Amino acid sequence: MILIISKEFDDTTNQVARWLSYYKSNYYLLYYSDIVRQNFYFDVNSNIIQVNNNIIDTKKVNVVWFRKWAINFPEIKFIDITNSVKLNNLLKTENEYITQFLFNSFKSAFWIDNPFNNYINKIGQYRIAKAVGFNVPNTIVTNNKKPQQK
Repeated sequence: MILIISKEFDDTTNQVARWLSYYKSNYYLLYYSDIVRQNFYFDVNSNIIQVNNNIIDTKKVNVVWFRKWAINFPEIKFIDITNSVKLNNLLKTENEYITQFLFNSFKSAFWIDNPFNNYINKIGQYRIAKAVGFNVPNTIVTNNKKPQQK
């Protein structure tokens, strides 16, 4: 199974999902908003994630494409600014822990753009996609405006 981790309304994610559907691939799109706005359930013992009625067995996910992950939650404001800052920092930290735990649940899968590697590069993505058998166009990187000749 392919798991795509992204943010909602990302055009590139949606284009890839359409192609995966076209090729009848088994995939699931997981958005951060699924965790905060949907009925999200993660059984730590069985490694089963449920988002509404969709079930993801983390042991059956063999490829993870980390596209984008947006941790957006409304800032909480109190009259006492010190408490607002403390609470918002706590929420940010808790979100980071949840994200780390969730992503570590797929550590045996092959990751395209592993968020734990700080080096994310489109040329690297291209090489990985080609290596795993995706049909990708020949690509050059240049600073020359004139077409390159072979």
